[in-house]
Parts: sequence; structure tokens; C-alpha cells
Amino acid sequence: MLCSDFQNRSKSTESYINLGVIYKKVNQTGKAKRMFEKALSIDSHSPEVHYNLGLISEESGDIKEAISCYRKFIDFSGSTYPELTAKVKSHLEMLLQSQR
Repeated sequence: MLCSDFQNRSKSTESYINLGVIYKKVNQTGKAKRMFEKALSIDSHSPEVHYNLGLISEESGDIKEAISCYRKFIDFSGSTYPELTAKVKSHLEMLLQSQR
């Protein structure tokens, strides 16, 4: 892959994430979810996308999907978001306990 191809893919992913966040903030969760899914189709390892899809899933009551998304966020976040990763791990434990 050429450097410019990578940069274009990265910018496209970032653009979809930004649009998703905007739609989420104005309570258009359907559109937000579609934007995050488009971003995911470009970069399936994006921690930001998995985190945001987890939030949307949880807010809509799909706890199993939220758990799956949060796990992927943790897997892909590495050391990029240490504080948020710690919070998500704690929150994930709470969700898992509520499912038992």
C-alpha cells in the first residue's frame, strides 16, 4: 500500500468517525451508527469506532453488542487511550455481571 493510500484511508475513517460523533450529539443515532459502520469497513481495527458503536449499542439496550464492541475497543486501543481503556474495562465488568 502506498503512503498516500494509507493517508486517504485514514482521513476517510476519521471523517466518518467525526460525522458519527456529530450525528450522535444531535440524537440521530441511526445516521451515527451508519457513519461508524462505514468507518469500520475502512478500518476494522479502529478503537474509536468500536468504542462509539459500543456506546450506541448500550444506549439502545443491545447490551450483548455493546459488550462485544467494548471488548474490541480494549483489544485495539493498546496504549493509545490508557485512561479510557481502564474506564471501559471497569464498565465492561459491570455489564458482564449484569448479564449473569
